[in-house]
Order: sequence, then C-alpha cells, then structure tokens
Amino acid sequence: MRTLAGRAATVVASRTIATDITQIDLSPDDGETGFVSGAHIDVEVTIGGRREMRSYSLIPAPAGCYRIAVKREAASRGGSAAMSALGVGDRLVIAGPSNDFPAHFDGREKLLVAGGIGITPMISHARACAARGEPFRLVYAGRSRAGMAYVEELTAEFGDRLELRISEEGTRIDPAAEIARSADDGALWFCGPHCLLDGLRQAWKATGRSWLDFRFENFGGHSDAGAADFVVAVPRHGLEITVPADKSMLEAMEAAGLDLMSFCLRGECGLCALPVVAVEGGAIVHADVFLSDAEKADGTHICPCVSRLDGGRITVDTNYRPDEI
Repeated sequence: MRTLAGRAATVVASRTIATDITQIDLSPDDGETGFVSGAHIDVEVTIGGRREMRSYSLIPAPAGCYRIAVKREAASRGGSAAMSALGVGDRLVIAGPSNDFPAHFDGREKLLVAGGIGITPMISHARACAARGEPFRLVYAGRSRAGMAYVEELTAEFGDRLELRISEEGTRIDPAAEIARSADDGALWFCGPHCLLDGLRQAWKATGRSWLDFRFENFGGHSDAGAADFVVAVPRHGLEITVPADKSMLEAMEAAGLDLMSFCLRGECGLCALPVVAVEGGAIVHADVFLSDAEKADGTHICPCVSRLDGGRITVDTNYRPDEI
C-alpha cells in the first residue's frame, strides 16, 4: 500500500473535455501551485478500500490551481475510474510537484510527440519552447478527434507548429517519417502509450542518432498485458500468490504481505525488478522500458509493477535477506 505524506487539496472544477477524458482542477490548502514544464503531482485515491498513489502530469492552469487530465481506461486498475468520479468540493491528498521529465533547452529543434493523453506534459513543454524561442514541432497522435483533448486550444496557440495524426482520419502517425523530417541534430521528447514508444525507439535506433537526445515518459504497460491470471511463487517466503487479471504482479505480492521496493510504477526506474528463477506454462509479457531488449530476451528479471505472465506460473526471488547472526 502506498500512501502520501503530502498536502491537502480540494477539487474546485471537474469537466469532460473529450471522450473518456476528465479535466480536474485542484486547489491546495497551502496555495502553492508553481511548477516547471514536464512536472507531475502524486494523488492519493481510494480503490477497493485501499489508498493508492497515482501520478498525473500538470497542465498550465488558472492561478491558485493545479490542473490535470485523466483518461478513463477500460483496462484500468481503478485509479482512472476513481479520479473521474471526483466532484467539486471533494478533498484529497497530493504530493509534489516532482519532475521525471524535465525540459533541456539548448537552441536545437525539438520534435515533441504526444500519444493520446500523453499530450498533458507536452502542452507545458511546447509552451516553454515557444516562450524561449526554441524551434519545435508538436505532433499529436490519437485514434479519433473526439478522444483527443485540447485540440482547438492547441491549434489556436501554436498554429502550424501543431500537427495532428488521427488514425480514423487516415493520418496515422508514422514514427520513421516524423523522425526523418526532424533536424539531424535535433532532439525528440515523447509521452504516450508503450506501443507508440516502441515504434519511435525502433525508428530512432535505425537512424543512429544519440540516445541522449531521445527523452520520454510513458504510461507503463501494454493495454492487453492483464489478459490472464497467473501464479507467483516466492520460495524464500514460502508463498504462492495468484495474480488476477485486474491487478499488477506488484500489487498482488504486496497484498500478500511482501514488502517490495518500488517507485515509479511505470516500468521506468527498475527499482522493483526481481530475479526470475523459473517460468512454467506461460511467458513473461515485458511491459517495462527499464530492461534492455537483450535482458528481456534472457528472461532473468521482471519488473512486477507493469510486467506479468500470460498465464502459468513464475518463480521469483526477492531482495529480502534475513539478518545473519
């Protein structure tokens, strides 16, 4: 269970801004609402009687407020549904802002790519680039126009520096083409789903460009990663734990009483990675971006915050070691 020792805040506005997307304005009791582009806040929500932490990117907002946008996902583990149900006057606890996706301004062209609700941190990044006179192009991809938030506002603010890629309108994003159009010495910043991140990474790698110029924040996990129950065996603790389709492996292990190290919950930091002893009757569905392709192929580690099995049984070790006398 993750709880926050943070700040109290009140929901002062909540409205639907696109299909399944709710914009929420939060007013913290202490009145502090400053942040730099790319920052997020952590929000404590109650899911099934448990208090859990969820992170949301910050969007430029009216004075005195933090603004976030939450997409309600059909495969959600409960966080997006709980947040979308909030109403004006509701009280909650927040922490931050923190920034795992800071901007680096150096005068070079920036290709900003947003997939779906990944537009949220890119709004402040684009605005910061514009304010500093940094050249940029904001490519905003989505399945349908109805499901894409802030299109009209961004068009009015950024004009032809905003380019929409909408699958239902026949303009599905082509990662290789977008990178080919960017400056040879430019940088790419991305936020969006894992599948689009994979395509951009492959296209970037094919160009031979420096990975130092490829920066991203992702949602963590494939949308189909939770299709089956599976069993986790932890011999060191004498446990066998069933992981249901609607919970992460990390959540199920913690619910069974294991105290595991974790941080980002998006498969980025690697703090939760566990050694894999054996896999039977299934295969690991790696949904993290921490392990390399070679490490994933070896199958010797798993990041349980987002990765899981497609069925069967996995035996893992933990970092726990009893004190030796």
